[in-house]
Amino acid sequence: MLLNSYFLWWVVMVRKVLMVSLSASLMACAAGGGGGRPSTDSGTRDTGTSPDSGAPDSGTVDSGGVDSGVPDTGTVDSGALDSDVLDTSVGVDAGESDSGTDAGFDAGFDAAPMDAGCTGTSCDDGDACNGVETCVAGSCVPGTPMVCDDGVACTIDSCAASACTHTPDSTMCLPGLTCIPGRGCGDPSCTEMPCQLTAPQCGCPTGQGCYLTPAGDRTCSPAGTVPEGGDCAAVQCVPGNGCVNVGTAAAPVGQCKRWCNSDADCSAGPGDVCIINLGGPDNLCTSNCDPVTQTGCSATSACSIFEEMSGRRLTDCAGPVGTGGQGSVCVDDTNCQRGFACINTASGSQCLKWCRRGIAVNDCSSLGFGFVCGRLGPAPGLIFNGIEYGACIF
Repeated sequence: MLLNSYFLWWVVMVRKVLMVSLSASLMACAAGGGGGRPSTDSGTRDTGTSPDSGAPDSGTVDSGGVDSGVPDTGTVDSGALDSDVLDTSVGVDAGESDSGTDAGFDAGFDAAPMDAGCTGTSCDDGDACNGVETCVAGSCVPGTPMVCDDGVACTIDSCAASACTHTPDSTMCLPGLTCIPGRGCGDPSCTEMPCQLTAPQCGCPTGQGCYLTPAGDRTCSPAGTVPEGGDCAAVQCVPGNGCVNVGTAAAPVGQCKRWCNSDADCSAGPGDVCIINLGGPDNLCTSNCDPVTQTGCSATSACSIFEEMSGRRLTDCAGPVGTGGQGSVCVDDTNCQRGFACINTASGSQCLKWCRRGIAVNDCSSLGFGFVCGRLGPAPGLIFNGIEYGACIF
């Protein structure tokens, strides 16, 4: 996991909602009544062959075929129209045909707030968990429920009596870790959250290390194997180290560097100081390396000497590595081979070999006869850790 580049002076290195739904259903109670149907006279039609005298027929057939002409004393059947049908017909509930409204339902509905209307704060149930209900145009409107999410994955968030609670549940954590309120899964003895980057690390289960994500968040993940100073990208560094880009955005160079809080955490040598910052509270150590022998840096980066604004000097590895040798035109050190620096001379910027002044061995002899180690800048020159460093000139 390659972290962002950092800046080393002039060199570019380094969120439960309780849903409250108020609804009302209006039921229509349809009540219907029923009654008997009037029946007609079942009397038999006169079958006499002679014309009827016009008197009412007694209901019997003339025996002689000719009516005697005596008026029929029969009366209209009084049972034809049953006066009790409408009141006593079986299956019809006399109570169903009432005023048209069920008294029980109507009374309950009329008592509801929505029917009676609301005023002022009459809608508020006093529980802030489901929000503050308000009265709008005579109707109660639900409020906005409280948000109780504390952002900690291992806590159970809930709301009761207008207050949020966050109950830790360590069963949500990996074995060996405890759910810590406000922090999450971790080691209770670890003072940093959720884990500690610097060695000795804490807060992560066995077999894992504390690492920094590209977004700048600490996380526990399987321990890497690349040691401090080694090239990294796809494979993570050993715990206590971060994989940082010591190259450019166009040509990234990943290198494992140690996390630190102070120079005391950086113990590889005089050039190893706690100064690399990625824009957050966490720092990394520089690399203790030698610009002449190029020890302390991987083959994908080169060692150089740098100076803080305070004047303190240190060493670090940077990349990418160029191809320019002695005397090659350059813009910066990335144009030069390992062991060479881009120096501004009277003839323009050129790649010149690093060397040490005042020692018995001539570091420039590999370039050929006549090359000597020249001073960089005014006296006493570029001195680091008691040694004056220069550049080979002819």
